[in-house]
Amino acid sequence: MHPDFKRLATLRRFMMQGDPRQSADFGRSAAATWVARHAPALPDTVTVSDLPDQAGLRLVPSNPAPRRGVIYLHGGGLVFYTPQVFAPFLGQLADQTGLTVLALDYDKAPGTPGPAILHQLEHRLRDQLARYPDWDFTLMGDSVGGLLAVQLAARMQSPQITALQLIYPVTDLQVAANDPHGQGHFLDSDMMEWFYGFIRPLCAGQPVPCQMWSTQLRALPPVGLHVAGADILAPQARRFGAALHRAGRLMQLEDHEDLPHDFCLYSGSSDAAARAVTSIARSLDRALTDA
Repeated sequence: MHPDFKRLATLRRFMMQGDPRQSADFGRSAAATWVARHAPALPDTVTVSDLPDQAGLRLVPSNPAPRRGVIYLHGGGLVFYTPQVFAPFLGQLADQTGLTVLALDYDKAPGTPGPAILHQLEHRLRDQLARYPDWDFTLMGDSVGGLLAVQLAARMQSPQITALQLIYPVTDLQVAANDPHGQGHFLDSDMMEWFYGFIRPLCAGQPVPCQMWSTQLRALPPVGLHVAGADILAPQARRFGAALHRAGRLMQLEDHEDLPHDFCLYSGSSDAAARAVTSIARSLDRALTDA
């Protein structure tokens, strides 16, 4: 793991003691506070406002590209985070690409089951596409948000969704018990198994990305894939990348070899994460330019 994140992992163990699953809010407020300490400043070139009906956030750069944008689905195991937590990262993307970013929120597990979350996001995604009928969008997500992005793109087959960008996505329903990154790399294997308890019902009746048929993969928009190399989800993300390549739908695969899960949230404290975010921004810009 990159030295920046070795330092942060040591600090995180000290600051985030105890099992978050035992707290009243499952550790959500503590996780948000921790991330905020290491996030970058929101660029002053980006204006943030609420989407209608508490659907999420809109981030608009000072000189926005016409009729081109990003719709973002955040990760957190269906349990953690909000678009507000991701706003500094998404503000960087908006600032560096000139793209308007629509970050959709959703009700969280355990209170809301996975299938209900997917249904809610599909409704909100359809609503946003209807509000921007002549726009092209990249549908983007990290972690379980990446899984949600693939599912929604496959279900909706919208011509407005011209590309997918996935950051350390969930693409299968298990991780190796002996993975060397299963402890101390920002997503531990025991927490991931807890998240899978909410994610598996989300996938009932439809294949997870690693199990999609080639015909299903070919129906997806072109996919850009960013792998966190020091992450228990890295092996499954690489398998999905290989399947996309065989199906002719892999636009780009970038392996951030020494970065852990959630690295995009830490560019305020890590130059390596900041460089990776810039690389993601370039991929976004290229995806919509080529669409």
